[in-house]
Amino acid sequence: MNDRERQFIEGIINIGDRRIHNRCIQLLFHGQDTAGRDERGLYKKNDYVVALENAVRTNFSGRHYQGLFSETYMVFESLFATYLEHLNPEKLREIEDLKNWLFVTAGRFCNSNRKKINELLGIELGDYYEEYDDGLKAKENDSNSIEEEFTPQVKTSGINIKKFDDNEDSEPTDDLTDQPDTSDWAASLLNIYIGKINNEYYRDLIRAIKIEGVPVETIAEEYNKSEDDIYRDYNRAWDKLLQVTLPDIKIRSKSLFKKYESKLDDRQARILNKFFFGGYDISAIARSEKINQNELERAIIKAYKVLLRTAKHETELDKKEKRKEAREQRHLEKEEASKRKKS
Repeated sequence: MNDRERQFIEGIINIGDRRIHNRCIQLLFHGQDTAGRDERGLYKKNDYVVALENAVRTNFSGRHYQGLFSETYMVFESLFATYLEHLNPEKLREIEDLKNWLFVTAGRFCNSNRKKINELLGIELGDYYEEYDDGLKAKENDSNSIEEEFTPQVKTSGINIKKFDDNEDSEPTDDLTDQPDTSDWAASLLNIYIGKINNEYYRDLIRAIKIEGVPVETIAEEYNKSEDDIYRDYNRAWDKLLQVTLPDIKIRSKSLFKKYESKLDDRQARILNKFFFGGYDISAIARSEKINQNELERAIIKAYKVLLRTAKHETELDKKEKRKEAREQRHLEKEEASKRKKS
């Protein structure tokens, strides 16, 4: 590994400094952001991005994944980034050929966690899949082969991750027998997405309010703004966050759209139907709607927020109805108890 790659690895290891860590994660999975300050991310790929993309394409190239590469890569990124955070730092520092290590390790990771990735993509293949052969299985004693050695278990969203142990040799597994706490994975994923927002002020607002729980009045004082200004800016920042998470929304929110489509106007319903089920990427949908990509993304987010508000309202109504039923049940039980006493 050269000096630049060593600095790169140290940045990935350094999860205590989220600014540096997220910057390195972005470079690893997407490359250099060449867009303007407030523009949507436009990335120039490096060798490491190409290695990871090739590993994902090699493993997920069948007919079930046609037209889904961006979604598949997004799911892989969210899981593999967390996996890297749990690796023993010394093992990462021992890497000699980073590009090759990424390709082989990512390929093995895709194989081991295929069920989880398919689950998040909403793809059901049963027990059948074509296993990726990295060419190293027959070379276990080869000094050039890559070892995946980890020890005590740290489970993250269905991925069984182990840290380094000199007496144990294993690869990541997709054992989903136990359902682990997903809080670490969710927090890591949120941090990755926040790091993709180009506006630093927006990133700081989301981290302060959503993650750290800093009072709005404290933030307003720090930036010499009114609380109303901070709330307005936060809402804009949240829209930006939703915009960079659109691939994730496309995967996870289809059922939400099906359930509450009737709450949307005709244009919103048409756009979201294309987005969730049309089989086209964002740019193609934008052309069909005769608007630019940024306008389309804002339209998708606006419609998606209608779905979220509707779901929240319906949930609150359900809770209210359940509380009412519980009160009525308690009242009936008291009446029955009173009648039994009198009799």
